Amino acid sequence: MTETIDLLGIGNAITDNLCRSSDDELKKNGLIKGSMALIDGQKAAELQSTVSPVSRQSGGSVSNSVVHFAKLGGRSQFIGKVANDDAGTHY
Repeated sequence: MTETIDLLGIGNAITDNLCRSSDDELKKNGLIKGSMALIDGQKAAELQSTVSPVSRQSGGSVSNSVVHFAKLGGRSQFIGKVANDDAGTHY
């Protein structure tokens, strides 16, 4: 028997790194409060060395939408690609 799904999401498998930061720290690092910025591994390492412990979560708008659709009772799947690195393993 073939299982059907209600929603298929295809998108970027992005890892969200969350931390607490002061307005001064944001300004020093060229970041805007309440915004999102895509950064490379080198910039991530620089930021993580200067801020409080980081909380990692799977993210990305498509992934988040698929997850919340499923939480509302829909059957959903997500297709994305991750690298063979720490962020990809976490995702």
